[in-house]
Amino acid sequence: MWVRVIFSALLFKAGRHREALADSTSALTEELAFAPDASCLAVRLRAIRALLLYERNLCIEAMVDLEVA
Repeated sequence: MWVRVIFSALLFKAGRHREALADSTSALTEELAFAPDASCLAVRLRAIRALLLYERNLCIEAMVDLEVA
């Protein structure tokens, strides 16, 4: 799961926002397959996803992700 968090952050930093959003979203859907102690990583993914949604001017969706995180 760490790999997915770092990869999403790198995609965001490289300006590949669409790919970073897709990767973070798919990683969160696969979250159930990970150990229960991976919840802190899911929080990081949700924070990255919220930042990406905010950059796309999808503020309501970003707020929802931040509240869930």
